[in-house]
Amino acid sequence: MSAVPETVLKEGVPMSGVWMIHTHGDPLGVVRQLLQSIWQNASLEGMLVPVYLSGDPGSSARLVLSPEQLNEADPCVPLVPVNAAKLVIQQAHKAPGKRYAAVLRSCESRALVEINKRQALDLSNWLKIGIDCLASYPEQDFAWRVEKAGSIEDLTRENLSHARQGGVAAHRYRHACQMCTHSAAQDSDVCICLLGLPVRNVILIQVSDPAIAARLQLDQITDGEPEAGLLAQHEQMVAMLNERHLHTMDRMMQELNKELPANVDELISHLEDCGPCRQALDACPIYGLELARSESRQSISRAAAIRWLVSCVSCGMCEQAVPDHLPLPAIIKRINQESKSELVTA
Repeated sequence: MSAVPETVLKEGVPMSGVWMIHTHGDPLGVVRQLLQSIWQNASLEGMLVPVYLSGDPGSSARLVLSPEQLNEADPCVPLVPVNAAKLVIQQAHKAPGKRYAAVLRSCESRALVEINKRQALDLSNWLKIGIDCLASYPEQDFAWRVEKAGSIEDLTRENLSHARQGGVAAHRYRHACQMCTHSAAQDSDVCICLLGLPVRNVILIQVSDPAIAARLQLDQITDGEPEAGLLAQHEQMVAMLNERHLHTMDRMMQELNKELPANVDELISHLEDCGPCRQALDACPIYGLELARSESRQSISRAAAIRWLVSCVSCGMCEQAVPDHLPLPAIIKRINQESKSELVTA
């Protein structure tokens, strides 16, 4: 990307680095339009984003190769069948150097950071677009919730209508979402802010660098600097949600069965003895080869297990993959908390 002249960087860039877009009652439609504008202004060759496909019971993250396909995109769908960070890495290996973008929830952005620490891929051509997460439903509940709402898009729009209050009743969501203390978009070049906002009227766009704002021509594709108080409203809701989820996490850890793993060694033993946990590990976005069993023995390296534990991004893919929905995120949180001194020095 060529350098942008300083005069251009200053032009139309709010001091806060935040813009607003009026939604006129259609926040999902406006997010789609925003992604299309970003595609055009960034000269992208593709975008990884949840989209509807015929025969797909949900809305899965896929690489789309035309901005017109974004009319079927649903970045706010309350379902996470796979942590999209894995798909970013796969695509980066498959097509290095391509100008792609990825629309990611906070747990997916954190996973991408952790994966890249290990693989050191060149993602400089990738534009990372974060979006506030309104949480997601358990996979086993999704179909009947869609049927009740009328369609996947109707369910998304229903969830968006509760963005100002931080989402619908938390107990309806996956355990990992109930415990998430990072609801807001993060670790991204562009963040789409929804939480705490009257999204039927306005959403906020935040960027990490004025050069990115200039490249994407945000002064032209948005409605300018946000009205007074909107950013504070968003930040207050995020802080409140994170605090609420922290209390939920503490409660869930306290309610764990005493027979469940409570330290590193017990977890290793559980993973080695429990067949379905293979599915949990395969679903983990950062698992990779960290816990791979050696060819000579059926054991898991303690050092590798510790690296995995401290890198956990709490996305809940492991719990979702296990047939009996073992509360692995809460188990890992408890182990990380109770073995903190050992894990920090490992």
